[in-house]
Amino acid sequence: WQLRGVPVWRLPSEIMAFGVLDQLDVLEAKGLEELAWQCDKRGLPVEDEPELEVLLDRLRTALVWDHLPLDELRRECEAMGVPAEMWAPDGQPAGPAAEGGGRGFMWRGAANTADREERQELVRRLSELFW
Repeated sequence: WQLRGVPVWRLPSEIMAFGVLDQLDVLEAKGLEELAWQCDKRGLPVEDEPELEVLLDRLRTALVWDHLPLDELRRECEAMGVPAEMWAPDGQPAGPAAEGGGRGFMWRGAANTADREERQELVRRLSELFW
């Protein structure tokens, strides 16, 4: 797993690790045009004359980021110097911790939506810095 660039020890479970590896197998079987399309679809950069290994590395990294637990993704951001805090348009803290009147209670569906939105924003920030 490590040789393939997948830090399984950071993923939430062995089942998740196998899922990431399965998705990576699918990507590794794709050609340059399909990988470029996948990068474009994810908002990852694609050069005018992309190299297969570069695109595959970007997709592998993004795939791992997509599957890290949220707290691990935040640590990744901090390690890369990317702000992991979420801020609302009014400049106040936003996200799961700031919702629910600060009581730490939130309807489960709202928490899942907030987590998904936070994850998307953190991955976007990492992608901008990384590439």
